[in-house]
Amino acid sequence: GRIGKHPRLRSKGFLMPISVPELGDILVREGFIEPSILIEILVEQTDAKEQLADVLLSRGIISQKDLLTAIAKHQGMDVFDTNQFSIEDEALDLVPIEFARRHNVLPIDLTETHMRVAMIYPVDVQALDHLSHFAKKVNREVKVYLAIAQELEELREPSYKRIQRTKNLTCLIDQVVNEVGGQGFVDEDPDEEEAARKAED
Repeated sequence: GRIGKHPRLRSKGFLMPISVPELGDILVREGFIEPSILIEILVEQTDAKEQLADVLLSRGIISQKDLLTAIAKHQGMDVFDTNQFSIEDEALDLVPIEFARRHNVLPIDLTETHMRVAMIYPVDVQALDHLSHFAKKVNREVKVYLAIAQELEELREPSYKRIQRTKNLTCLIDQVVNEVGGQGFVDEDPDEEEAARKAED
């Protein structure tokens, strides 16, 4: 049966290597669901196609934030809270947008010791290796926060567009300054000088 195979949690919001029984235990232990309700759901899930997490979410038994919080606590991680963090340009500059999209990550900011990053799949070894490489460029370590995919994606694109606009504006200003500097300054307007000469004649 499905439960016996211990399928991994692949909810619509995020991915975590947690089996269905383990997820149930976490939610009960953290007080997000009553044991009797979990047993009822698991019995129904024996032949169902939906994941346990998705059933709980669709029925309104738990919220995505509750699910995320329970899993993060079990994994010894922190949750990415959009109200708690501001996405900083200096962190975005370290991680290429193509990489951020491919691995579903979002650089948050830089502290004195860490580059903080939000991820929906924090056991992505390849992504973590690359993030460590990016962080070492500024002598930082990586600290990962577990995030919901929708929140992460809604923040990522506008954040990267913002720094691109800033870069474009900076380039434009530099171009204008260079052009003006290259032309030099003329003390007198040639037209005014010609008019003065005719007046004298």
